[in-house]
Amino acid sequence: MVPSFRPGDNLPEGISQIVSSVFPKSRVQSLRILEGGKTNTNVLVQIENYDDLFVLRYHLRGREVCRKEVSLLQALQDVLPVPELINADITGDKSGTTYLLYRYVRGQTFREIRDGGSSRDMADAACAIGRSMSVLENFQASSLGHSGLLPRFEIHKGDFDSPVLRERLGVDDWLLLHRLHSEWSPVLQNLSNDGSLIHGDFNHRNIVLRNPRGTWEVAGVLDWELASTGSFLWDAARFMCYERADSKWWEHDFVEGLRTNSASIPDNWSDLSLTLNTLSAARSLANRSIPKQFIQELTVLVRSGLRGKRIG
Repeated sequence: MVPSFRPGDNLPEGISQIVSSVFPKSRVQSLRILEGGKTNTNVLVQIENYDDLFVLRYHLRGREVCRKEVSLLQALQDVLPVPELINADITGDKSGTTYLLYRYVRGQTFREIRDGGSSRDMADAACAIGRSMSVLENFQASSLGHSGLLPRFEIHKGDFDSPVLRERLGVDDWLLLHRLHSEWSPVLQNLSNDGSLIHGDFNHRNIVLRNPRGTWEVAGVLDWELASTGSFLWDAARFMCYERADSKWWEHDFVEGLRTNSASIPDNWSDLSLTLNTLSAARSLANRSIPKQFIQELTVLVRSGLRGKRIG
C-alpha cells in the first residue's frame, strides 16, 4: 500500500486544477511528495476511482528542461522501459507552471533491492539493468541533439582550470587531476564523439524493477532531465561510482548484462569507469555555485579516484 495524505500548505499550488483538467470527471483523493527532487518537485497523485497512481512532476529548471524530458519519454517508449506520459504543459501557458504527468511505475528501485534483497536478487536485478542500459548504445539521439535539446557531454582540460577547484583540491591533487585528464584525453574524445544517449543521473534510485515471474526486469528508468549525447559508458560508470559492502554481489553481473548487447565495454573497464567518475566529479567540484553539502563528498571522491580507489 502506498502511503498518502491530504494536500497541505507545503505542496505546490494548483495540483487539483491540473489533475481536473486531465481527468475532468474525477477528483484528487490524496497527494504525497516523493523523495529526491533536488531540481524539481515530484508529487504522487491518487485519483478517485482509478487503480493507477500518477506522478505530477514540476520542472523547476524551466520549459526547455521540461521539453527535453517530454521528448525523451515519447522517443523512448518502444526502446527502453520509461514512464508512460499522460499529459504535459511545456510552456506553462495552460497552468502557469511547467510540468509533466506520467503513470507511476510500480516496483522497487535498485537501491531498495540492495537494502532488502538477497545476493541473488541483487545479481539478477543488476544484470537486467545492464541489459536494458546497453540498448542506449544503439539509440542515436542525433535528431534531438540537432534540435538543441540534448547538449554533447564533453570534458575538456579547461574544465579543471578553475581557481575554485584548485583551492578545494589543493595544488598537488589539482596537478594530478590535469595529468589524469591528459593520459585519458584520446579516450575521452572518442566518447564525446559518440552520438548515443546519456541519461545523466543513472543512479540506484532512478531504476525501478519488478519480479513478476521469478526474474527481475526493468520496469522504468526515471528522471531524464540531465540527458545529453555522448557515450552510454558515462552512465555505466555512474552506476558503479561508489564501492559498497554489497558491490561484490552485483557489479560483475551488471557488467555482464552490459556486454549482452554491447561490444563497447573495454577490458580495462575498472580503470576507465574509475577515471570517468573522478573527472566527472572534478568538473562538478569546479563549479563555485554547487550546494555546500556536496563539496566534501565530491572532494573525497576526486582525491580517492586520483589514487585508484572508490569511496563507499
